Amino acid sequence: MSPKLLAPAPDGPVIPGERPTISVIIAAYEVADVIGEALQSIRNQTIQPDEVIVCDDGSTDDIVDAVRKYHDDITFLRKPHGGEASAKNMATEAASGDFVVILDADDVFMPTRLEALAAAAAARPDLDILTTDAFLQANGKIVRRCYDAGWTFEVANQRRELLRRNFVFGLVAVRRELLLQSGGFDEDILWTTDWECWIRLVLGGSRIGCVDEPLALYRVRERSLSAQRDSMLRGKIATLEKTRLDPRLDPGDQDVLEHALAAYKRDLSVMGLEAGLRESQPGVRRAGLAIALGRGFGPVARARGTATALAPSLMRRRGRQRDQETWVGAGGIRVDRTFESNRRPLRVVVYTDSPQVGGAERSLANLVAALAEDVDVTVLGTDQAVVQTIAAGRPQALAIVVPFVRSRLDIRSLVAHARVLARVRPDIFHANLISPWACQAAIYAALLRRGTRVVAVEQLPTSPVVPTAMQRRLKRLASRFLDAHVAVGTQSARDVERIVGLPEGSVRTIHNGVPDRPIPQRQRNAGGPIIGSVGRLEPQKGFDVLLRALRVVPNAELLLVGDGTERGHLHELASDLGVAERVTWAGWLSDPRASLGEMDVFVLPSRFEGFPLALVEAMLAERPVVATTTGSVEDAVIEAKTGFLVPPDDAEALAEAINQVLADANLGGQMGRRGRELALERFTARATAAAFEELYADINR
Repeated sequence: MSPKLLAPAPDGPVIPGERPTISVIIAAYEVADVIGEALQSIRNQTIQPDEVIVCDDGSTDDIVDAVRKYHDDITFLRKPHGGEASAKNMATEAASGDFVVILDADDVFMPTRLEALAAAAAARPDLDILTTDAFLQANGKIVRRCYDAGWTFEVANQRRELLRRNFVFGLVAVRRELLLQSGGFDEDILWTTDWECWIRLVLGGSRIGCVDEPLALYRVRERSLSAQRDSMLRGKIATLEKTRLDPRLDPGDQDVLEHALAAYKRDLSVMGLEAGLRESQPGVRRAGLAIALGRGFGPVARARGTATALAPSLMRRRGRQRDQETWVGAGGIRVDRTFESNRRPLRVVVYTDSPQVGGAERSLANLVAALAEDVDVTVLGTDQAVVQTIAAGRPQALAIVVPFVRSRLDIRSLVAHARVLARVRPDIFHANLISPWACQAAIYAALLRRGTRVVAVEQLPTSPVVPTAMQRRLKRLASRFLDAHVAVGTQSARDVERIVGLPEGSVRTIHNGVPDRPIPQRQRNAGGPIIGSVGRLEPQKGFDVLLRALRVVPNAELLLVGDGTERGHLHELASDLGVAERVTWAGWLSDPRASLGEMDVFVLPSRFEGFPLALVEAMLAERPVVATTTGSVEDAVIEAKTGFLVPPDDAEALAEAINQVLADANLGGQMGRRGRELALERFTARATAAAFEELYADINR
């Protein structure tokens, strides 16, 4: 018996057609661990597609090896990282089938899915978009079907209902020519690009059908896009705000859209309240009261707002306990976390031998603060101030200082390291390297411990210190025995492999992350625009180049936040260049992001970098960015979308890019908004913590 097809009634007689040709497309990004199962599910189909196109969106993992087994089955495309929508568009343009069928790299098709979609397309040639039901799977267990009483497939009035919510399960089959004619997926929308595309097609007259049988397995993962609820809500709001400008909307459509938009904004307010409680932000009582008394909020939201206004500490404890035990995935399902409540907490030692606090240490502090509550963290280092800074965001963390190992003959310091590791008995030893040659003695001490998994995280692939031949040999040898070798950016990973002499692809990427916190309101004291930058006043940061560029950026002032050994030299250079009166030296600030609200454009003029936190902080603050093409900066700055990229040490190019941003306020605003969306998607402290938690769990099995 054929499965039931849910679809609007045709306008007139429908003459069934032949089975269409099918191209399966997969947009891939950092999915080497799961894409093989997705490709195998295509091999297992009862009818084979005419082609399978995998478009890799600038992954840094070993995806080439992961798909090698399927080399003869697929067309493999590669492109610089630009987002899921751009990868889907590239794959669609390369396809040749009547329909393109989307498969996410971490999901799988049941064996009869393509057959069912092809049969539905042949039976109802008036339908342009087709999907099926699916099973939701979390922690290896099937939770429920995607479509249920809480999320139904709409048949009667698809146009209006699609303006309220996306009722289309995402692994769709869509007519390729129609998709291309409509402009494809909007690459400026990071979170709900599928929904925005279906709205455009349906407003143009397309209809949607659904095979009422679960023919796919949709994996619900905490790191997946659908689990990032706040960003998904922002994406929904952005989609509807774009759609409200569509001239094809009639007054009834507009009314439905405005009601849906208002509802999503209320949901975002409630989610903001929850985030404020989690992070102990000021003003949560007022926010709770606003929800309790606000118009349009449902009874549950009002109750939560009232409770927060009356007892914020109690609500904070309850929320943290709930987040510790569960997380919310696609379809609103609440999923138990991987670590069982009765299991011993994972013991992690994070280590640094840095003598001062810089970006690498701040990134480690962000990670330590964001790791799940059931991770037992010890901060181990060789400098008291550095250790205290890293541990400050996690009061329950143990902080230990050991002597710096000055040479292989420094037996006292080596023994001190070994004794601490023997006492703590870590499951994971996480070394935070400020250069490829840092932390070597501690890494060897950890490698010698049975039962301890060792992770080395490369923050900066370059170093002013020239390593000895022995250091190079020891580094290369230690790298062979690491359980995980990580760099904070794509290019940084390749640079470490080249410098140390490691196989390509042996160093994976996990980006540094920054917590998303509000910044103070802009306080403008200058009449003209303000260029800003944050960093240590050292030759690496290229502030001398920025001062030279300032000469040809008329009427602009420069705000420099930071201190360092180059301060005197930079003061003299500013005077020599005749720009001293236009430069404000803010000095070192405990929270430099507080200054971002004053800036019209953020500039990163560095000569070399890993993956700078200041850049992400500026993106979260919605500042347009001008940065040099150094390190892994290009992982965050997408040319002409979130900012402009220029070569290092090129003051003329730097000035030209700054002037281009300042000359067009709309362009700067768009770049700032896109930058924030991208940072929320990929570069938050919680995203970094989730990636490391997944890594820890993987290597500790």
